[in-house]
Amino acid sequence: MNEQEHLNEIRQDNKKALPKFFLIIVCSLAVGALLGFGGTWLAGTGAKAGLAAAGVWFSRNAAPWLLGLTALASVAAFVLQN
Repeated sequence: MNEQEHLNEIRQDNKKALPKFFLIIVCSLAVGALLGFGGTWLAGTGAKAGLAAAGVWFSRNAAPWLLGLTALASVAAFVLQN
């Protein structure tokens, strides 16, 4: 296969992948817009204090356990892989 055939093959692959790429971009835009508008709405309704309290609870109670479990899962994945 010469250089030109290889470049043509790459161009064809790029053309096939372009619609999927645009679909991912549009879906990401929609999710980002929903999260942005939802966060703004929650801040406007006074839910800010409740969300802040939930964040404090999570960081004090759940996060340390999740960090430990993540470390154990990483070690287990390494040991099982080798």
